[in-house]
Amino acid sequence: MSMKSQENNIRRLAILLKQNLSYIGGERECGPNGAKKAFLNLGKVFLRALAKDLGLRDVRVMSNPGGIAVSGESVSYTHLTLPTICSV
Repeated sequence: MSMKSQENNIRRLAILLKQNLSYIGGERECGPNGAKKAFLNLGKVFLRALAKDLGLRDVRVMSNPGGIAVSGESVSYTHLTLPTICSV
């Protein structure tokens, strides 16, 4: 994904985070176009693009909407092989 697209995704995430995403009691939040749903979907798009840009393979991106008191979360999981340096 281009740098410009990722910057746009970050801006959109920031705008969504300025809202109260914890309230899910009405159609505005529960529906397919609610702000909470948009936040979770955009978070997944951002994380997938970031993993691709970093050259990571086998990345799982998931979201958890949580309950009525939280905004939810988007997370990515990968297996990283990092060099380890040990000194005695």
